[in-house]
Formats: sequence, C-alpha cells, structure tokens
Amino acid sequence: MELEVVCIKKWRLLMTVFFSIMTFLLGCGNEAIQMTKVVFIETHEDGSYGAEITISEEKKLDDLESMFKEVKWEKSIPSMGRKEDVLVKVTYENKKQNVEYNIWFNQNGKAELLSSDMNEGYGRLNKDTSKSLLKVLLNK
Repeated sequence: MELEVVCIKKWRLLMTVFFSIMTFLLGCGNEAIQMTKVVFIETHEDGSYGAEITISEEKKLDDLESMFKEVKWEKSIPSMGRKEDVLVKVTYENKKQNVEYNIWFNQNGKAELLSSDMNEGYGRLNKDTSKSLLKVLLNK
C-alpha cells in the first residue's frame, strides 16, 4: 500500500514536469516565427503609392522583428482619418500568407498599425520604437 502511494506521487511529479516542459516548448514555438522578407510602399501626399522597396538583409529584418514585437495590440479596429503613411507586407517563415500592415506615423511621434492578421488587429508603438521604425522604413 505504501509503495503504491510513493509510485502515484512519483507519477504525478513526472507528469507535472512533463507538462511544464511541453508548455514551455510550445510557448517558445511562437517566438521562432521569423521575418524572411519585408516589402514596403510609401504613400505620397496625393494618396498614390510609391515604388515597392524590399528588405531582405538579416540585420534589418531582425531589427524590424524586434520593433514589431513592441507593438501593443488590441482586437478592436478603429477607423483612421487619413490614408496610411506606409503599407508593409511581411513574409514570415512559417505562415502561409503574408501579413499586411498599414502604418501611420503621427505628429505626436507615435506609430499606429492595422494588421491583416486577425490575432493582432490595431496596435501602437511608443515614441522611441516608432522613431526607429520610421528610420528603417523611410530613412527619416
């Protein structure tokens, strides 16, 4: 009887450790999705689009990826008062479709984003990250 109790406790401990490891590994799996290509198009003042510019340099992709991880996403999607400043199309390593981001750089120094990814929606960046994103995309 005492041996059965010890075996059950060891089994519970083993299962707890197993599920903890699996949860950690599955949670880290989301971080492994990497940008492989970014295409962006600046919007002109008249509403027309400029030429497509492609970023495929690993360092810039890593920088952009870390900036996009800073976005504070909300599920609601507001109506924006003007056309976006930049349209960005991101190709991710493990996603079947590109994700499109409409990005507005506001006078307050912050960027707002609308994502075609239903898990993201509407997002905002702080001033510092917005400034870095503006520099990488538009060299401003």
